[in-house]
Amino acid sequence: MSFHNDLVLSYGLQFLVVLNLQEEELAQKENQMAAAEAAATAVIYKAVEIAGNLILETGSRLYHLQENISWIETQMRTLQSYLNDAESKRSMSHEAANLIINIRNLAHDVEDILDTYLPDIESHNTKGSFQFFKHASCILCFGVKANSFALEIEKIKRRAAEIEESRRNCGIKADSNANAEAATDAELWDRRKLFLRATHESKIVGRQNILQKLKEEILSEDKGSRIISVVGPAGVGKTTVAKRVYQKTKNEFEVSATIYVSQEPRLEELLLDIAKQVELSEDKIKKDLVRNLYLLLQEKRFLIFLDDIWDFKSWDSLSSVLLTNPGNRSRIIVTSRYKDVGRYIVGESSLISLDLLGEEEGKELFFDLIMATSKEALLPELRDIGEKIMERCGGLPLAIVLVVGLLRARERSSHAWKQVLKSMSQGVEKTCLEILALSYQDLPTELKPLFLYFGMFPADHEIFVSDLLSMWIMEKLVKIDGPRMQESIVEANIDKLISRNLIQVSTTRLDGRVRSVRVHDLLHSLCIQLAEDNNFFCTLNNLKTVGTAAIVRRITCNSNEHADENFGVPKKLRSLLCLGGSHEVLLNLLKRNASDLKFLRNLIIEIEGGKAIRLPNEIAKLSGLSYLKLTAYLASGIPSGISSMKNLLTLEVISTTSHPIHIPGSILKMKQLQHLSLRNIKFVSSSSIFKSINIEGVEIALPNLKTLDFAKVYGYYITPNSFKNSSLRKLRILRLYWQTLKVLSKATQSLRNLEVLKLGPPFLGEMGSSPSRVDLSRYQYLAKLHLQWFPSSWQIQLPPNLMQITLEHTPNIGDFVKLLKRLSKLEIIKLKYCYGVGNLEFLGEHSLPQVQVLVLWDVDFDELIVDETGLPKLYKIIYKPVDNRPRIIPERFKKIMVVAGER
Repeated sequence: MSFHNDLVLSYGLQFLVVLNLQEEELAQKENQMAAAEAAATAVIYKAVEIAGNLILETGSRLYHLQENISWIETQMRTLQSYLNDAESKRSMSHEAANLIINIRNLAHDVEDILDTYLPDIESHNTKGSFQFFKHASCILCFGVKANSFALEIEKIKRRAAEIEESRRNCGIKADSNANAEAATDAELWDRRKLFLRATHESKIVGRQNILQKLKEEILSEDKGSRIISVVGPAGVGKTTVAKRVYQKTKNEFEVSATIYVSQEPRLEELLLDIAKQVELSEDKIKKDLVRNLYLLLQEKRFLIFLDDIWDFKSWDSLSSVLLTNPGNRSRIIVTSRYKDVGRYIVGESSLISLDLLGEEEGKELFFDLIMATSKEALLPELRDIGEKIMERCGGLPLAIVLVVGLLRARERSSHAWKQVLKSMSQGVEKTCLEILALSYQDLPTELKPLFLYFGMFPADHEIFVSDLLSMWIMEKLVKIDGPRMQESIVEANIDKLISRNLIQVSTTRLDGRVRSVRVHDLLHSLCIQLAEDNNFFCTLNNLKTVGTAAIVRRITCNSNEHADENFGVPKKLRSLLCLGGSHEVLLNLLKRNASDLKFLRNLIIEIEGGKAIRLPNEIAKLSGLSYLKLTAYLASGIPSGISSMKNLLTLEVISTTSHPIHIPGSILKMKQLQHLSLRNIKFVSSSSIFKSINIEGVEIALPNLKTLDFAKVYGYYITPNSFKNSSLRKLRILRLYWQTLKVLSKATQSLRNLEVLKLGPPFLGEMGSSPSRVDLSRYQYLAKLHLQWFPSSWQIQLPPNLMQITLEHTPNIGDFVKLLKRLSKLEIIKLKYCYGVGNLEFLGEHSLPQVQVLVLWDVDFDELIVDETGLPKLYKIIYKPVDNRPRIIPERFKKIMVVAGER
């Protein structure tokens, strides 16, 4: 068994789909599919967008321009329809593999052409035909541009004809389903109805003794501090086992934290992450992080989970801070792939080794997962094939989980399952790699670029669906039929990847939808390898490779290694992510070459901790930028030139320290801006002097805004005219001025389409008296409402069609609950940190008939009173006690109650 473990570990770390040097050339051609699909998809959606923006005039030059753009859309859809058949034949045909590469290169060139001419087309469109043709210079300039565009398209047409001839010669056929809609309304799940029916907990089989032993070690009465090390090869389930026990025991400790260490740990960031989780104050973090964290851990009984330590040095660096008071019964859980590292940390006494699963355990895991999504019994023939497939997984849990994902996505037939079996070699060391590769190859073409995108984030990074939503849409990797469909379509694609076990759920919302995901480190390595092979993205460290800078379209910078700045200008760059790592190199790139990066659409910079960085003024020269996210301590503030970026649609700025970042007030006048999210920010203006309470400042005037998220933002005010075209859907203001509350109470026409609203805490400043009435009843479309520190004495009138409400830090919550009984459509109630309750009463025949989830989080109540007719559809109660005092809860609710920390 040990021999097999070593084999799996050895091959897993090398981790490539290519198993010998003779296959490398073909393998690189094989991996072009995702890049070709992504490029073709982006061009199609871009052509549709341009066509929709054009003012059509028969007989004018615009008419011929429209013809060319329509041809692009049609031709790219046709070429895209060949990809599936070419992919199925590429392992046996160099011509098919070359066809995929040629389609990718053609699509990239078409995208460059469109991005070059799109600004001029849109500029003409915004001027209007009459104003445009009044000026001879405009006519001449546009004529030159249109002629150049037509010449470029003629070249593309000749290349497309050559691809068509090549396609016919190698017998590649069009996929009749390629142009079908990716998802219909009926297929987009109504996730509000899921309500956490799936716990998203990984299936654990054959580890019961280890789970029990680990739990006993952690909860032992031994007064000394204890370290428990769990070791085993990659994919054997170390993290799953350790995390399960951590979640079930963390509430027994005063503070707790879970940290992913990785192969390239950054000590300061790891300690900062621990400090935040154990609630070390920001002042102490800034003053002396290491010393103050050490002192806090000396005083508190803690449980810390350190996942994936690779070497002795990483442990030595962390242990100097974490090994504090030996007598307070604190515990540390460590996982490592290497037994010698585990033995170095704990010796033999608290070393827990995870081996591969035995045959019976492997069968149990395999068939439990297979049957989890179907109630139909397996036919005997399928069970026999399934057992053979399971045997070739070699007892490695990750291999079993992935191959089940493959089988779920296929027809449940003997032929389909035999195809999977045929693709798997004998021997666990090869099978693990083959299943990883096959899991990717088996994806539908539209999902392949989305899966590779996860490799742009650091290993084990928590990736939020909201971030993917913005990035995928900006890069046109998914088709969006309308703004209300965006979230559903992106979530549907993420659900498909989850169902195949290629990504893991990290956190969920109360309505069952996925909030964030993670990727297993082996799959993350696969993403990076495949992405670099097919030029989907590259890391900053590999940018110096000959020719890479000239063609790269996405760059990720998250490594701690020093990056060489000796590389060319990546002029075709579309996305740039810096999540830690060598941010100095990235900032220098922007400073030197911003004006050359005219195609850059997405820019994300996240630098955790208190390290100050200076954003170069040249960032304002990124003329094509649509999405900008900055999470860092920007000591010099935001350059004023950003407000002149005409294509910027989404702006997010978050300060990572207690010091607010200064932002020019002119940002609040950017007419094209659609999404604005700011945290710990102060607006500055040369024309006004703010009063001490920061109520006087800059007026918001954002007519096209759809989302406004302000948390601890100073120096602005809202008027009834701030959002003129009724496009605002989501509004979140934390630090609420009385003037803003008055505007919201009036529910002017421009605000009545709000769907999500989060407010609080109210800040009255020098206004004196409290408001006597807050009227939100005219928000007919409001589905989610979150109020902080809103007393019931304000006579609050609630929106009639609410589906979810959160009340936080609310005194006399019992009075508020009486108001909720009038809301017939309410499905989720969340009460957090509320006090002065007494009894919580849900009585009456028509009391909250649709509520399915009730959250009681640190709510100080005596008894939960419900009669037989109250809350008839309640499915789940999530309960976190505020203290150890017993509360009276009905028996029928105890059966559906989940106590925080026990899930």
